Amino acid sequence: MIVSVVCILISLLVGFLLTLQQVHFAIVVDSKSENERGTSIRDSIIKGFYRKPGQFLGATALAKLFFFTVFVVVSFNFVFTETVLLQSPFRWLTIAGLILVASLLYLFCCEFLPRLFYNYESKHLSIRKLLVPITLVYVFFYPWVSLFSHIGHLLSMRSSDRNKMKTMPDWGESSFDILLKERLESSSDSEMETERQIIRNVIDFSSTRVKDSMVPRTEIVSVNLETATLNELKEKFSESGHSRILVFKEDIDHVVGYIHSLEMFQNQNNWQEQIKEVPFVPETMAAHDLMKDLMQKQKNLAVVVDEFGGTVGIISLEDLVEEIFGEIEDEHDKKSIIERKINDKEYIFAGRMEIDYINEQYNLDLPVSEDYLTLAGYLIYVNERFPKLNQVITVNNLSFTILKMSPTKVELVKVVVNA
Repeated sequence: MIVSVVCILISLLVGFLLTLQQVHFAIVVDSKSENERGTSIRDSIIKGFYRKPGQFLGATALAKLFFFTVFVVVSFNFVFTETVLLQSPFRWLTIAGLILVASLLYLFCCEFLPRLFYNYESKHLSIRKLLVPITLVYVFFYPWVSLFSHIGHLLSMRSSDRNKMKTMPDWGESSFDILLKERLESSSDSEMETERQIIRNVIDFSSTRVKDSMVPRTEIVSVNLETATLNELKEKFSESGHSRILVFKEDIDHVVGYIHSLEMFQNQNNWQEQIKEVPFVPETMAAHDLMKDLMQKQKNLAVVVDEFGGTVGIISLEDLVEEIFGEIEDEHDKKSIIERKINDKEYIFAGRMEIDYINEQYNLDLPVSEDYLTLAGYLIYVNERFPKLNQVITVNNLSFTILKMSPTKVELVKVVVNA
C-alpha cells in the first residue's frame, strides 16, 4: 500500500516537473517584464535562470528522467514482491501490461495534465509561485548537468567536425529553444516585443469568447429588407465604408442575412435576391471554435445572439484574426480610434474604446464586468440610462464628460482623474 502511494506521488512529481518546463517557456516569452521587477533575493534567483536557460532546462529534464526511472523501478518491485501475478503462466503478458499501464500513467501525468493545466492557468502562472521547488530541483541536479555539459564539450573539441560547429548549445536545450534563442538574438527590440505579444495573444485566444471580440449591437450598420431602397443601401455603403451590410426584417433581432457591396450591382432592380445567409452563434461560444467553424463553412460573418435569441452584435473572421495578430487595416478601416492624453489627469477616449485596453495603457482601474466591454457601455451601465451630450458622470475619483454622441451611441468621452 505504501509503495503504491509512493508510486502515485512520484508520477505526480514527474508531471509537476514537466509543468516547470511549461513555466520556462512562459518565462522565455515574457522574460523582459519579469527581469525588470526588482533586486531582491527572489528576483536575483529568477534572473539567474534567465542567464542560463540551457542549465535550467537540463536540470528539469534530468529530474524528469530520474523520477521516471524511480517510478518504473518501484512499480516493478511492487509487482514482483507483493503479488503472485508473475507466477502465473501469463507472466510475460503481465509484464507487457505493466509496461503499458506505466507508460500510459506517465503520459497522462507528464504530458496531458501539465498542458491542460497550462492552457487554463497560463494567465496566472508565474515562476514566482513555484520558485521554491524550482530552486530545489535546480540546485540538486545542476552539478550533474554541468558535468555532462563539460564532458560533451570535451568530446566536441576532439571531434573532427568541430570547425563546422558555430557554438555548442547548452545541454538540455531542444531544437525549439535553440531556434527561439537565435531568433530573439537576431531580432530588434520592437520585433521581439511584437513576437512576444503575438504569442501572448495566441495563449489568451484559447479562453476568449465571441462576446469579447464582436462589434456591439449599437454599432451594427444594417437596413430593413421591407423598406430599404437601392439608393438608401448605396448611401449606407458609402457612409460606413463597410463591404458587407446586415439586412433585417422588422427589427435588428430578426436578421435575414447580409449583402455585399460588389454583389449589389449584379441585379440592381432586385437587390434582395443577392442577400446571403448568415450563421447565428451564442455570445458565450469560444472564439477559436467559431474561427474553425467559419473557415470550414467558408463564411466570413456571423450574428451573435444572447440567451433569448436577441441580436447583441456581429463578428467577422477578420475580428478573430485581429485578436491574435492585432489590428488589421484595410481600405475600409478608419485610421485609428481616438485616444489622447492631455496630461496626467485628463484623457479623451472614443466611446468604443475597450475597458481592458484603457486599464492596461493608462492604469485608470475602471471596473471590469461581463455587462459591458467598452467605455460607452460602462457609462450607460453606471448611469442606468443613455447619457446626454455634455453630461458629467462621476464615479469614485473619475469624472466622465460626454463630448460627442449620435442618436445610438456615445462617440467621445473626456475622463478626468479627481485629486
